[in-house]
Amino acid sequence: MIKIQDNYFKIDTPNSTYLFKVNPIGTLENIYYGKRIEDAPDYKFLEEQNLYGAGVQDVSEDGQYQIYNDTASSEFSNRFRGDHREVFIELSSLNEDRECEFLFDHYELIHNFDIKELPTALNKEETLVIVLIDKSKKLEVKLYYSTYKDVDVITKSASITNNGETLIRLERFMSNQVDLVDKDYLVDTLTGAWAKERQIKTNPLGFGTLKIDSKYGFSSTRTNPFFVLKEKNTTVTSGECYGFNLIYSGNHAAYLVRNSYSKVRVMNGINDSTFSWNLHSGETFFSPEATICFSSKGTNGLTNNYHTFINENIVRGYYKNRVRPLLINTWEGVHKNFDEEMLVEMAKAAKKFGIETFVLDDGWYGNKKENGTYVGDWFANLNKLPHGIEGLSKRIKEEVEMNFGLWFEPEMIATDSELIKTHPDWIIEHPQYKPLCAISRYVLDLTRDEVVDYLIETISKQIELAQLDYLKWDCNRDIVDAYSAHLENQGELFHRYIIGLYRLIKTLTERYPHVLFESCAGGGNRVDMGILCYSPQFWCSDNTDSYDRMKIQEGTLYCYPQSCIGAHVSSSPNLQTGRKSFIDNRFNVACIGAFGYELDMRKLTLVDAKAVKEQIKWYKENRQLLQFGKFYKISSIFDSNHFQFSIVSKDQKEAIYFIGNDVQELYARPVYAKPLGLSRDYVYNFKTRQQYFDFTEGNSHFKEIKDTEKVYEYNDEDIDKVEPLKCEVQEYNVKGSTLEDSGVRLYYEWIGGNSNPKRIMFDFGTRIYKLTKI
Repeated sequence: MIKIQDNYFKIDTPNSTYLFKVNPIGTLENIYYGKRIEDAPDYKFLEEQNLYGAGVQDVSEDGQYQIYNDTASSEFSNRFRGDHREVFIELSSLNEDRECEFLFDHYELIHNFDIKELPTALNKEETLVIVLIDKSKKLEVKLYYSTYKDVDVITKSASITNNGETLIRLERFMSNQVDLVDKDYLVDTLTGAWAKERQIKTNPLGFGTLKIDSKYGFSSTRTNPFFVLKEKNTTVTSGECYGFNLIYSGNHAAYLVRNSYSKVRVMNGINDSTFSWNLHSGETFFSPEATICFSSKGTNGLTNNYHTFINENIVRGYYKNRVRPLLINTWEGVHKNFDEEMLVEMAKAAKKFGIETFVLDDGWYGNKKENGTYVGDWFANLNKLPHGIEGLSKRIKEEVEMNFGLWFEPEMIATDSELIKTHPDWIIEHPQYKPLCAISRYVLDLTRDEVVDYLIETISKQIELAQLDYLKWDCNRDIVDAYSAHLENQGELFHRYIIGLYRLIKTLTERYPHVLFESCAGGGNRVDMGILCYSPQFWCSDNTDSYDRMKIQEGTLYCYPQSCIGAHVSSSPNLQTGRKSFIDNRFNVACIGAFGYELDMRKLTLVDAKAVKEQIKWYKENRQLLQFGKFYKISSIFDSNHFQFSIVSKDQKEAIYFIGNDVQELYARPVYAKPLGLSRDYVYNFKTRQQYFDFTEGNSHFKEIKDTEKVYEYNDEDIDKVEPLKCEVQEYNVKGSTLEDSGVRLYYEWIGGNSNPKRIMFDFGTRIYKLTKI
């Protein structure tokens, strides 16, 4: 709800208030952002008294009113008017004049705010527009503030229009600025690398400027655009904290500026290090939407708000709030070494277990090499698929009765593809330097309309030929050699590339609304709210190791909901780490998301086959809860020996409790399962999900079961006969208040000997417990 009272602007969400005013000089002062407050005749009791005017600070005056720009809590800042912190806008004119002063002109309340070329959040309740004018340069800035039903997320963005005759070059134009009172904050960031994405890092916010950014052309594996500012005493359930993110998939930057006057400035938007924009007379430029969120109930409060916001206001189309299909992906099972008959056999083996969608990954395209390495030549490799993609798809759909999906890498072009020979000018390259090449690929220039148009029609043809149900969209290179011959200003390349990408994928998703698009970019390079406006899920990471995935998925779940996180069970030893893991450990981690398998089910052992049969049955019974239940973190794998969380249905009648180990500890202290989010009044049946180990138990404790027979040659009776070692089962009926206050004491971990009962975890072990109201 947005309320305007005299010179005050008050934005209320269910649990927070964002308050700012127009001062007599005409600049915007941020007064308060925090827990929701009641309406008042005025808010002078919250306003600062301009106490920091000593020394050589510059002052703006209007009669008796004075403001010291370098210490004021500002809602919008510009260079060379006394504010020497990082500022919202940087610009220059032809003579390198960089000074500007934007003063309040008027406000508007509008509905259905949208940005033409960029994704924005849906279902806005209303949008406040603050109009600022620089009369000297004839520039108009609009600041947009939007609210949403039932969440504490506010979105902010900005536009600038050149109403003068002179070209203006934008060198920075952010999406959000908020100045806060310094409280010795800690900063949580999601940093990492390929196969080690979104690791939660917590550091004190020091004095000076902290920049959190990506310059890779992606939102990136290295630094996700989501970050959190929190007070030192904040936990998952208590304390005050702020979350920030962008609805954008390209180069981003956040500035956190802490000065000696007890102020912290937070800004985020497009990364100005790789950006400049020519704003001609009459033109308007929009910054991407930023999201801000306040929680007084710890970091889980942020997580719950962002999960709801993304599911309700970011994800759209056919798969909004719809469970994702259970799939088998060919990549880690056979890589590029396949033919049509092998794929059909793989599909039949998967179908026997109840898998719904068969996805053919990399290696199906081009007709020059049997391994299909000619990215950009999006036609079937007839050496492998003699009946083409359409022939394979028909067999999968009719003979096997499964849905069919396909891998693409539309933004890339191979160095020796037919496409590059036909259109050598379509790659991003600098005319004076030899272009850098990675994995035999260049990047197509999506700033060019003809390239985007070509890709739309080429991919559309394959979607229609194959009657696709699913499309995995990969992108395996950063953008380098950032030059496009048809651009007037090379500083526009990165942002125009993202605009081209959005036009490409928006056209395809609207043209084929029932195709499930999954975003993948070398694993997790494009995990952001911008891409989720078109792809309802992303491939979380190329690393499928269950222990590493606990860390990756914990970081990802900080902001992004389970339904968006692509997670698969792969083979053991793991392809990325070489670590061995029981198949039920892999399942327990992977089922918390858009779930599938990434192995050759023709080669499962009978023990694994028995486990997979039970996994799929259990998963289908609990899929709605796993993908769309409310997520509560309990403890972190980053700072304890256990990753614990619960997922609770909206009516609180069902829940999942998960615990994952780091390394096994001898004589570990007792563990109490204390799920969060339950009803204190309900009584729940608490029960371990049965899982299996590739062992039998004997005098030497454990004996490995050796069995490499092909499962698809056996029937259910053969699978049912195998007797592997089973995990313990604990089952109790416990009231929700007791679960929250004291919890269930789990059995001690096994440390040798045959004492019972025991909890056999081993290194990196996991357990899932189901809670059902009785």
